[in-house]
Amino acid sequence: MPSSEPGTPEVLLLGRHMNHEHLVAGLATALRAGAFTADAVALEARKAAEADDLPSSPPVSGHPPGQSRLPRSKVTFLADWRMSRRRPTPGRCPRWPPTTSCYDTAAQAVRPPAREKPTGPLAGKTVVVSGTMTGPLASYDRVAMTQLIKDASGKPGRDVTSKTHLLVVGERAGSKVSKAEKHTIAVLREEEFAVLVAEFTS
Repeated sequence: MPSSEPGTPEVLLLGRHMNHEHLVAGLATALRAGAFTADAVALEARKAAEADDLPSSPPVSGHPPGQSRLPRSKVTFLADWRMSRRRPTPGRCPRWPPTTSCYDTAAQAVRPPAREKPTGPLAGKTVVVSGTMTGPLASYDRVAMTQLIKDASGKPGRDVTSKTHLLVVGERAGSKVSKAEKHTIAVLREEEFAVLVAEFTS
């Protein structure tokens, strides 16, 4: 292929384990021998690598002694040559080489907006209700109490465990009170709880 530098041929090679100079030496020797094949180039390149001494070309008419019959060559790996001529597609990240900045930008574009943290009085707390509600919460059955806890940014729980933060008790609370005392969990009467979530009650 024509090179960007006038008069300098550009040799495209797919080399992985050989020095550039050894590959060029293999090319030169294979050309002089008239056996310009991939196997011949590989063989001569290995010989040059083992000898670690680039073979010199015989003098050619019109050339000073010691000068190779081949013009100076510019060696480029095929993968590097392809990547240097690859045009990026707008809006898409290159498959190779990977760039973290491109993928970070793409991730930001599709990332869902962060959810706002709950700000209710029960935010981050698991609340268990036991017994029948009376007084201000007399009209609240089990389903309504569950919804009230959610409205106040809390998480309803079914049973008292070590992860429970608050127990709301009404009439006939049962054994959940003793469990709460065992785990040193705060216990609120229904009247106290009604005051705590007053802004969320209808």
